[in-house]
Order: sequence, then structure tokens, then C-alpha cells
Amino acid sequence: MAFDDEWAALKSDARDRQSAQMSLRAEGGHVVGGRVVDDGDLVTCGGVTSGIDLGISLIERFFGPDTALFAEEVLEYQRRGIVNTA
Repeated sequence: MAFDDEWAALKSDARDRQSAQMSLRAEGGHVVGGRVVDDGDLVTCGGVTSGIDLGISLIERFFGPDTALFAEEVLEYQRRGIVNTA
């Protein structure tokens, strides 16, 4: 089964976050909790504001903590939680 087919099947079964996690586990996936999950070359998140957390985390990765803090100040946003590594 191609990735797109698998994703379409998963997406049709995933009505909410909890059922999506159950579907992933059933297919043998390793589900890691957290607002932002960093697996090295793949970084993902769930939810609208966790996308902002992800973006600021990437700024920190590529430009350093001072630049990430500056981004938080400009956006008037404070990150919540930690970045989990898979």
C-alpha cells in the first residue's frame, strides 16, 4: 500500500486526536506524546498553537535560543511544554 493510500485510510478513521493515536498504534506506529515531537529529520505537532511552538523550536534549532526568544517577544507568544524527541 502506498503512503498516500495509508494516509487516506488513517485520515478517514481518525475523527479526533485520540482515535488517530489509536489507529497509529494499531498499525504498529510509535506514538510519542507532546505538543511538538522532534525525530531529527522529521518534526511534527498537533493543534494550531502547537504549530507556533514548532516554528519557534525550529528557529531555536537553526538560529539559537536568543533568536527564538526574540521571535516569542515579537509574536507576543510564550511557548508551552517541551519538545519531545522520538
